[in-house]
Amino acid sequence: MAASYGLGTTAYVGNNGTGTGNTVSVTSTDYASAAAAGGASDGSGLIIPTGVDKSGTVKTNTLTVESSARVGYAAGGVAASLAAAQADENVLKVLGEVDNAAGGLAAVLLGTASTKDNEVHIEGGKVNVDLYGGVVAAGNGDATGNHVFLVSGAVMGDVWGGKCKGSGCKEVDGNTLHVEAKGLTVGSTSTNFIKNFDTLEFTLPADIKSGEPMLTAKGAAELGTVTSVNIAVNGSPDLAGKSITLVDAGSLTAPTTLSSTYFDVNKDGNKLVATFKPLTPRAVKDVSPQGGKVQCDDEQVADTIGITKCTAIADTGYTYDDGSIKLDGGSATDSCSGDTCELSNVTSDVTLSATFTLNQYTVKDATPAGAGGRMECPSTTVTYFDTPSCEAIPDQGYIFVKATHAGTATMDACPDGICTFTDVLGDVTVTGTFAKDSTPTPPQPDPTPDPQPQQPYVISSTPTLGELGLLLSGLALVGAAAPALRRREKQGKKTDTHQ
Repeated sequence: MAASYGLGTTAYVGNNGTGTGNTVSVTSTDYASAAAAGGASDGSGLIIPTGVDKSGTVKTNTLTVESSARVGYAAGGVAASLAAAQADENVLKVLGEVDNAAGGLAAVLLGTASTKDNEVHIEGGKVNVDLYGGVVAAGNGDATGNHVFLVSGAVMGDVWGGKCKGSGCKEVDGNTLHVEAKGLTVGSTSTNFIKNFDTLEFTLPADIKSGEPMLTAKGAAELGTVTSVNIAVNGSPDLAGKSITLVDAGSLTAPTTLSSTYFDVNKDGNKLVATFKPLTPRAVKDVSPQGGKVQCDDEQVADTIGITKCTAIADTGYTYDDGSIKLDGGSATDSCSGDTCELSNVTSDVTLSATFTLNQYTVKDATPAGAGGRMECPSTTVTYFDTPSCEAIPDQGYIFVKATHAGTATMDACPDGICTFTDVLGDVTVTGTFAKDSTPTPPQPDPTPDPQPQQPYVISSTPTLGELGLLLSGLALVGAAAPALRRREKQGKKTDTHQ
């Protein structure tokens, strides 16, 4: 929405009606000469006249200036009031380009204001003018507890932990400058400065070398207010006895010595230098049971000050069980979420583990009805390690031609109509192609007749000539033999008389 910040600009404000808890992303260059805020509140009716919350309290808003965007004045939250204004716990992320940047901005006409516990993250973006963790633009108040994170990109002007334009303000306590990469630059001239921080935190890359500055300040590094320097190291580089340049400035104000168990920080001319003591390496190991592993950026980390990031990686055919990565043994501070764990303050060898599930897939026939056949596939689920097969079953009068499949798997050429799959990584469907069988049918022999039972020989009632001949021959023989038979009969009778 449009409003005036008293800066002579048109403003874009993410507003949900309360000035609290807004999340806003700016993606265009429409606000190159304007202001943008995650949330805004005005109890005075003077600075932001309409359309926003009137309580004067702006908290927990987030504004992201995307890489494609250009904004004049960017703030996580803006609060104004006659008597009291709060712009606390807001976040500004700069991935694109802004002129001025602030985690929180507050202004009062008569009372007090606060810009506490805000964050500004420079992540590949560019700040053309100045950067503030928190700023009280009008009136008295506190600009404390703010955090400025320099990850990548550049700030061309001044860097303030906190700034208050009134008298009697607090603008140092708890303000922390985080330098998270080597080779970063602040300022463009000798008149620029870094100011109002009481803590410096550096994250050294594993490949840091002596003489490589983490942060270069073109102007003055006014670090006389610093009471603590914290250093974290990626992995376990051999830093014992080495000196690492934390800040290389045009001019430097800093404590003479800040000692730690693991390093000493000293002012060396216009450089702030850390000299390391021997560091004990701590092993980081994966003990996941099966199906994957936890892979860390470093196999060893330096005792206490070492940090590393670990990620759960599933083997082929398995799925990571979300949220299962954990510190399994040893002493360390772990911040685990999703599939990653970040380890710090490692004081012993540690182990990590995660669990993984073996994926199950189906292989099914997708041949349409009436296609002349089907593919007979497994009835149970399969895994990446199985080699399931589908067999072509043509209908009568059809033959199998080919098969195609859909899904992540490798199918062979289906010899003899049997299609075998390997490397199955998803559900698979198989479609068979069938054609009518045009092969000519060979002639079939006549069936062998059933044997007939033997019939007895019967003379026909009407004899043939052959049969008559046989009969007459038989009768002639009988007639020729008859006289002899009669003589033999008479002789037999005479013999009986004489007895």
